[in-house]
Amino acid sequence: MSQLQHKSEYLVRVCAVRQCSGGSADLTGAYSPGVAFRTLEPKPLVTASATPAAGVVGRSAASEHRLTDQHWAIIILSGFAIFAVIVAFTAQQIITYTNSGSSSSNADGNNGSSAT
Repeated sequence: MSQLQHKSEYLVRVCAVRQCSGGSADLTGAYSPGVAFRTLEPKPLVTASATPAAGVVGRSAASEHRLTDQHWAIIILSGFAIFAVIVAFTAQQIITYTNSGSSSSNADGNNGSSAT
């Protein structure tokens, strides 16, 4: 939608149109319920004389960068992978500690009970 007037209210409805090949008539689907919206007033133009005073720190456009769904997916997946590695390492340490403790007690018990 283009060339909309500022501070105006519009009602929009859409429908699907299937374009048939062979020159036959297009098939039109049902219209959606109407959705009302209002356009905003235009932003004022910033001129050189309207710059902020010295010492005032403003937010730049780069600081307002928002993360996309793909970025969040990568962050969550990376966090899960790091957590999985930590759990696997901890489990391996527990298994190693448990096996070394039981094998040393079995070795001591077997040495003392040898037949003469």
